[in-house]
Amino acid sequence: MAVCGTITIDLQTQDFSIKGKALNQRPSGISGFYKYTPGSIVDSALVGITVTKWNGTSRDTIGEGYFLGTTAINYTSFTGTVNYDPAFNGVAPDSVLIFLSSSVADNNSDAIGSIFYVDDINLVGVNFNSVEQFNSTENESYGVFPNPASNVLQIQSSKITPRSNIVIYDAVGHEVSNTQIIDMNTSISLENCTNGLYFYRISNASNQLIQAGKINVVK
Repeated sequence: MAVCGTITIDLQTQDFSIKGKALNQRPSGISGFYKYTPGSIVDSALVGITVTKWNGTSRDTIGEGYFLGTTAINYTSFTGTVNYDPAFNGVAPDSVLIFLSSSVADNNSDAIGSIFYVDDINLVGVNFNSVEQFNSTENESYGVFPNPASNVLQIQSSKITPRSNIVIYDAVGHEVSNTQIIDMNTSISLENCTNGLYFYRISNASNQLIQAGKINVVK
């Protein structure tokens, strides 16, 4: 199990308390990409989210949601909806807890050997900068769109860094495209790309990173 936040469990009483990361907005859901190989045919992977608010003496759970994942050989998109308690209608949270588990077997014991990969987790409806894109300290930024993309990816910039190029990699790190950016608007064919998650890297002539991010190809 992996947790963004803290779960404290009393091993004798089995009581537990949770402490999440700061958040003052109400996400409508949680999304991302996953790959999963279950250790048994009845097993599933879990992505869970709990949104809470401290009331002065204890922590109220104002919303919860989850996604159950089945076998997925390639990175596959997922979305889980957060359901809010009507008693806290309009209440802004102060924390969010995200937890991942590679096994939620029905026999009350985790299955052995389940393998679960998760990437690009996003809180749907929350207005904050995600980790999807990284910009260097260079005074330059590129628009990379659409995302998801189908057959063509567009690269747009207000200026051109001399001899800059964009390299696209598949989910296992194989290079699938390497294109020099010679204009403020550059088109890259994705005809040879199958459905899935891809990574891009834009660098200058000295191979210094300018920008990096992720794109999803859906055909």
